[in-house]
Amino acid sequence: MSDRTVHVEILPMGGGHIEIVRYDRSGKWFYEDKDRPTMRRRLTLAEAAEFARVDRPAVIWHEGRLGGRAFDAAVRRLRGGGQ
Repeated sequence: MSDRTVHVEILPMGGGHIEIVRYDRSGKWFYEDKDRPTMRRRLTLAEAAEFARVDRPAVIWHEGRLGGRAFDAAVRRLRGGGQ
């Protein structure tokens, strides 16, 4: 079992692959650019949820993943789904 869980994938129009991930042991959220490994930055839960706020084909939100209950609730609030 991996310590790293992908909660959001972002596929920019110009190409690339960005992931919003949570490392379970530390409970920390990160922005990781798969094409540029040096582009990794720590996020707060609110900042991480903001990346999944907009529902569009280039943003894939993996709702219900392990360790993401508070994250999923924050995304639903941002999208106007309450809770």
